[in-house]
Amino acid sequence: MTVQPALTQDSGIVIIDDEPSMAELASEILREVGFKDIVTYTSVKTLTEEAKVAEAQLVFIDINLQETSGLILLAWFKNKFPEKHIVMFSGDTRKDLVSEAINLGACGFLSKVELHKNIRQLLNKWQIKYPIDAVIPQSKQQRRPASEPIID
Repeated sequence: MTVQPALTQDSGIVIIDDEPSMAELASEILREVGFKDIVTYTSVKTLTEEAKVAEAQLVFIDINLQETSGLILLAWFKNKFPEKHIVMFSGDTRKDLVSEAINLGACGFLSKVELHKNIRQLLNKWQIKYPIDAVIPQSKQQRRPASEPIID
C-alpha cells in the first residue's frame, strides 16, 4: 500500500512536462489550491542536476516526454529518491501504462483531460485539506476548444 504524502502549502512540488502550456496549467492548478513552492521543467536535461528536485516532496511526470519515457524517469526517481511521491499524468490512459506506472512506484496516475478535477480528486483521496479551497472559474476549466484533441 502506498503511503499518503503529508503535504503542506510549503511542500516542494516539481512538474515535468515537455509541453510548456500543460506544465504551466498543472502549476496554476496547484497554486490555486494553495501550494507555493512549485517548479516546472520542460526538459529532462537540466532536471537531474537541480537541487529543487532533491527537495521536492511531490513530483508530477508526463508519460510521453520527447527526450525519454516518463516511465524511465519514474524508475530513475524511485531509485535515487525512493521516498518521493510520484504522480504520472498523461492524455494516454491505457490500462497497461497505468499498471506499469503503479508497478514502478507511482502513487497516482492522472488523466490530463479535466486536470483541475483530477488533481483535486487526488488530494481528496489523500485526505489533504486544500490550504485555499478556491472555486475554479468555468473559463479556466477548458483551455482548448472542445473540437481540438489533447495530444501529448
